[in-house]
Amino acid sequence: MIDTVKVTGEWVFTWADAATGETIKTQTHKNLVTDTGLSAIAGVFVGAIPADSAVHLAMGTGTQSPSKNDTALNTEGFRRVVSTRRHQNNVIYLRFFILSGQAVGAWSELGVFLQSTEIPNSGLLLNRITPPGGINKAPNQALTAEVRIMLTAGSGV
Repeated sequence: MIDTVKVTGEWVFTWADAATGETIKTQTHKNLVTDTGLSAIAGVFVGAIPADSAVHLAMGTGTQSPSKNDTALNTEGFRRVVSTRRHQNNVIYLRFFILSGQAVGAWSELGVFLQSTEIPNSGLLLNRITPPGGINKAPNQALTAEVRIMLTAGSGV
């Protein structure tokens, strides 16, 4: 019997009224973990990539469906460094806070980059998502994007 590890991801978006802090809505979407992302996770495990290296959320307007071979967004337009990161059991949590007045507009693609900088498309693309209907952010809203990467064990033949 051969043990296998499955890596999956999901994004949880929460919009809040910037003045009151009250939640307006929440959406959850599955995403694609890229080949580059899998390699980066392995690199962190063996120390080839520092565990404390920069992590950024990128938002863009491209519409091409995610592919495991993606290394960048199609049309990146906004970047934000990770606000918090932690793990619990077999789940990695990356949380990004986007304040009112930031990233206002319609976004059709999002991704997380490891070992990245503020420069568009820099770093190693961990995952990419094109949520149905996109992510729309008004000027008076704050947006929290939480990316969850789940590692699960299974068995193969």
